[in-house]
Amino acid sequence: MTLDLKLFPVEATTLCFDKEEFMTPDFDVDAFVADCRRRVQLETLREDLHMYFRTLKNAMVELIIRTMLTL
Repeated sequence: MTLDLKLFPVEATTLCFDKEEFMTPDFDVDAFVADCRRRVQLETLREDLHMYFRTLKNAMVELIIRTMLTL
């Protein structure tokens, strides 16, 4: 089963990373961070990751609520 990240809207459109990278079968966190560090400060990466985490968390809660309402 694959998860379509397009189902999870991001509040800001200016993330310093492509959210699709997380879904690649060969995702490597070290390479991901190294790549991002070439473009932005670590603080920016941390903030963007935190924003994306909150977005995913909220989307999951909404999905759970919708699922429970249909049972």
